[in-house]
Amino acid sequence: MASPQWELQGLIWSTLDAALTVPIHDSVPESAVKPYVSFGPEDWTPADAECIQGEEVTIQLDLWSDDRIEGRKTCKEVMFDIRKALHNVPLLLAEHAYVDGQLILSRIGDDPEEKIVHGVMQFTFMIDVT
Repeated sequence: MASPQWELQGLIWSTLDAALTVPIHDSVPESAVKPYVSFGPEDWTPADAECIQGEEVTIQLDLWSDDRIEGRKTCKEVMFDIRKALHNVPLLLAEHAYVDGQLILSRIGDDPEEKIVHGVMQFTFMIDVT
């Protein structure tokens, strides 16, 4: 049986791949063309309730663009598409019961590397792993 976190990441990947016009990377090659989305830090904690074993999984998605002016516009548009694809949208896991997903943070900022704009989105997902 796949771990719930790995199964969720695969589902997020396929959902975003169908919804976005920019590429998605797990580990980003140096030659990646911007803009693109990558998976950032994630964590999970038990979220058990009566007779249900659950996990609360928080996943960060990072969006990278390389133009300070158009890059912000691109970030905002792609981040809106990500929100539409994942926030409060029922997703079906094959082995575990998906319960709920919420966008908990969106932020855009200038990266220390000149001309790079960095968008950050964090989602929390509840999964029934019983």
